[in-house]
Amino acid sequence: MDVSEPPYSSAAHHTPLRAHASAAIERRLAGMTLRDPAVPVCSGLGSGRSVTTAGGVRELLVRGEVEPLSVPGMIGRVAAHGATRAIAIGPFLRRSSLPLPFPVSYVETPGELRAEKTI
Repeated sequence: MDVSEPPYSSAAHHTPLRAHASAAIERRLAGMTLRDPAVPVCSGLGSGRSVTTAGGVRELLVRGEVEPLSVPGMIGRVAAHGATRAIAIGPFLRRSSLPLPFPVSYVETPGELRAEKTI
């Protein structure tokens, strides 16, 4: 089990206690047009899941706030796609001690994500 130090452990992330955040994300996404991703988007929902449609991405974003995630499951999904490189959005994986079977670029801002030339 990976136990995060503050500030990463200061809220009950990925639990029903985040219903307010999930609802806010859902409202925000309702006003956006999402496109299907160019590459699969992997999540730790359930035992790991990947999606290839805009609707699937929308669902992951909303459900990911209130449902438990499996980081090893997510890593397994990425590896199952034959990834030789991954982009991790947000600070969590950078601070985790999990071994990763491929190189990872860590991005925390939209500008950093746009700078990744493979997207």
